[in-house]
Amino acid sequence: NGAVTTQSTSSQTKMGSRSLRNQLRGQHRLLSKLPQNADPSVKLRLEQSIKELETRIKQNQKCEKEKKNATKYRMMKFFDRQRLTRMERKARDALKRAKAANDTAKTKQCMAELRQIGIDEEYVAYFPNEFKYVSLFVDGRRV
Repeated sequence: NGAVTTQSTSSQTKMGSRSLRNQLRGQHRLLSKLPQNADPSVKLRLEQSIKELETRIKQNQKCEKEKKNATKYRMMKFFDRQRLTRMERKARDALKRAKAANDTAKTKQCMAELRQIGIDEEYVAYFPNEFKYVSLFVDGRRV
């Protein structure tokens, strides 16, 4: 009895260790070899299984692409965050000086710049990894 459970467990791990593409290929082959007079419920189950495998493959591909882009653009995002942090510090200092000098035009300009820097910081922080990251700075200049 113990040998039977060991065999079924090992066969399950063998099935689970097969790649999704290999499982999909097997399901397609099984579907193509079904006789014409086969039970329609069997054919329906196979087609549903094929659709499920295809969606799992697409999800895995998307996940792999996100991981790849996250590692690929990590340094670029880091440099953009550093530049934006420096720019924010400078803009805050300029705002303090403008407020001390009661220069309303310069104060408005500094506040608008701080808002734009905040928007850019959110762009860097929340940019989705499924797309190619486009840096905010090209050759040290803001785009």
